[in-house]
Amino acid sequence: MKMKELLKKESMKLYITVCIGFSVIGILIALNEILDLPHLIFGAVATPLNWIDVAIESVFVFIIFLFSLHLLRYIFLRFETTLKKLEAAEREVANVWKQQEGFLDAITEPTITIAPNFDIIYINDAALSLTGYRREEIDSVLGAKCYRVFKPKNNDCKGTNCILRNMPDEVLSLKNIDRTIVTRDGTEIEGLLSCARVRDAEGNILGGMEIFRDVREERRRLREIEESENELAIMNEELRTTNEEVIQSQNELLDVNKKLQESEERFRSIAETANDAIISIDSNATIVFCNDAAETIFGYSCDEIIKKPVILLLPERSRPTFKDSINQAVLSGRSYITDETVDFMGLRKNGSEFPADHSVSKWKTRDGSIFFTVIIRDITERSVAERKIQTQYDELDALNNQLAITIEELKTTNEYLIATQEMIEHQRRLLESYSNVIRVLNSEIDLDRLIEKTLDSVMEFTKSQIGRVYLYDPNYETLKLHTSYGTAMGKNEELKLGEGLAGEAARKQSLVILEEENDELQIITLTGSVSPITNICIPVVYQDELLAVVGLGSINRFDEDLLAFIEDFTIQYATAIKNAMTYRSIQGLANELADRNKEIEEANKEIQRANEMKSEFLAKVSHELRTPMTSILGFTKRVMKKSEGVLPEKEIKQLEIVYRNGEELLNLVNGLLDLSKIESGQIELDIEDFNINDLVDDVVDLAIPLAEDKGLRIVKEAEAVELTSDKGKIKEMLVNLVGNAIKFTDNGEVRLVAETQNEDHITLIVEDTGIGVSEEDLESIFDEFKQVGCGSRKRHGTGLGLAITKKYAEMLGEGIKVESEVSKGTKFTMQLKKHIVNEGAENE
Repeated sequence: MKMKELLKKESMKLYITVCIGFSVIGILIALNEILDLPHLIFGAVATPLNWIDVAIESVFVFIIFLFSLHLLRYIFLRFETTLKKLEAAEREVANVWKQQEGFLDAITEPTITIAPNFDIIYINDAALSLTGYRREEIDSVLGAKCYRVFKPKNNDCKGTNCILRNMPDEVLSLKNIDRTIVTRDGTEIEGLLSCARVRDAEGNILGGMEIFRDVREERRRLREIEESENELAIMNEELRTTNEEVIQSQNELLDVNKKLQESEERFRSIAETANDAIISIDSNATIVFCNDAAETIFGYSCDEIIKKPVILLLPERSRPTFKDSINQAVLSGRSYITDETVDFMGLRKNGSEFPADHSVSKWKTRDGSIFFTVIIRDITERSVAERKIQTQYDELDALNNQLAITIEELKTTNEYLIATQEMIEHQRRLLESYSNVIRVLNSEIDLDRLIEKTLDSVMEFTKSQIGRVYLYDPNYETLKLHTSYGTAMGKNEELKLGEGLAGEAARKQSLVILEEENDELQIITLTGSVSPITNICIPVVYQDELLAVVGLGSINRFDEDLLAFIEDFTIQYATAIKNAMTYRSIQGLANELADRNKEIEEANKEIQRANEMKSEFLAKVSHELRTPMTSILGFTKRVMKKSEGVLPEKEIKQLEIVYRNGEELLNLVNGLLDLSKIESGQIELDIEDFNINDLVDDVVDLAIPLAEDKGLRIVKEAEAVELTSDKGKIKEMLVNLVGNAIKFTDNGEVRLVAETQNEDHITLIVEDTGIGVSEEDLESIFDEFKQVGCGSRKRHGTGLGLAITKKYAEMLGEGIKVESEVSKGTKFTMQLKKHIVNEGAENE
């Protein structure tokens, strides 16, 4: 209820009360004078009635009554003026906040604006969400007191405790007041409350704004920072103690460092003269170290790429290859590995790419942190052999640098350093041999040469004296010996799954090792033969598909690093064999495809000859039939005219049937002749200028009698567009399509539309509400002598109309399309050229 209406009601109540009060007083005075109330009630001495006194008192009471009424009216008028000012102020406040809604909506903190009476007149989404209200409940929030939404924890914001009410006159805002509010569901939220008041030009308070900032997360982070600082202080103390212990250990390691100084100097000289880029990255693929060669190769300074992602140095297509190398290093489960070298592309600072190869090794610090050392070589003008040798030296240098970092940072023990150095030397020897094997895998695609060369390299790498490769035949589930070195076993040897070591490895699809003498296998020497003491069979599996089994025999035992290499090598070997097998299959398919293409060419020639013979036959037959049919129709027409009133009606009807069937037969002959001309390329276009609207009118005039016989409507929508085309063939197409639409429509309408598609084409549409065509029949709707959409009812026709229409539409434009739905209708759409050049006229 508005304040003005409330004031009027209260004024009326007060007026009535005053009137009643003064009336009662006047009545009591009159009764006192007339009835002498003290005499009647208390028995006092009666006083004589004086009418003059009664009149005077009555006039006095009436004057006081009038004065009171005027005083009340003045008071209420002042109240009304004040209320109007308040209402104007409220409207002004509302307008002010309305103008600032765009600004207020941009505030991300919970915000409300309030009127001078502390009612909420605006609240943003952040405040609704914080206090537990939904957007659709905003009407229940607007108009409520501010302390109902930003409800203080102790309810200490009402009345005289209100912050805005207690702000000094010269202060317009207070910031960052600690306040805990209680949300709708009872959740307590710690935060900082900022308040501001708005004044008009005269200094009057128009309202205020409150912004609440949730500081729970900030204070939680501050507490965590304090806890972290305490922990850091403890760690610093522990570190100081550890440093003292390290200093003490340094004295003990002086002798060890002297022995390692020579090795470090040698590794350092290799690093300084290395031409390969050496980059160290952490587990997040962020660069933590690079050498001078990296600056030279990539064009970046070390300061530019340190703490940047390593993919900055790789083009998009080489990143998956690099990620695969990192993943293999992570999944190997070894403290140090050297993955295979893979050719890929590097990306310089200037955007140019260069061919390179790379190697990845994984190492851990004492605290378990994982790092990778990547060696990248620019192989643009270097031979493959030089690239592989230099890669190994770079790998060794990278590991030596990492060893120096580990000594400086962690002050590890002498035993750990010596063990690491021995591991580096061992890995270097493995890498040199491993690179030769990888080179063979990357250089051969022929299956036979790949197997022979790879087996020879693997035997040399593993120091094996016997080597065999069995290929798996999935059709017969047998292993067939393909290549054998160092043993006299037959070339045609076959093993079943589970038979022998190779068969058992194939059945389990896992590595099988026999570390005892095997008399079945003999190593042939100049003086005789000996038995190997280590026999190993490795299944070659590509994506769960068994491809082959590799068998090795040696008079030595295989260590763990060698077995780990064999497992890594098997993965690459499986990919290489799969590629070679695929290449061999593709070659076979290519040869087979060439033979099939020759057969198809011969078949096409036969089909073309048959089509030419068919067209020639149709043309001759149609021409021979047209002359007699024309004579028959003419003779029948003359007989019918002269027989009117002479022959019985039954015979007249029989002549009409003969004439009608003759016309259908002549139409069929004409259709066959037109079709044969189209297929043989003998048909000519009669190009002329005409208006499509006039042509559509002619077609509609021809169709109206047929449509009226069936109770159908013909709807025409045609633009007046000038065309240069074959008017006769377009008319024949439209007559054919409209005739079919009427033929297959029992009720509804047939629409004929002609509209401009673009500057070069016009669209013609014929649409009906008939029986429609099923999806399977749509594929053959334009076939010759084919009628579809008839259902169980017989329709007259030759089945050539749509076939000829399709041919004409392709000659005059972009062809014809059909859309249909059973029981709902069919829609034919043709896109024809607006202007076709008459080649004959040009030639003239």
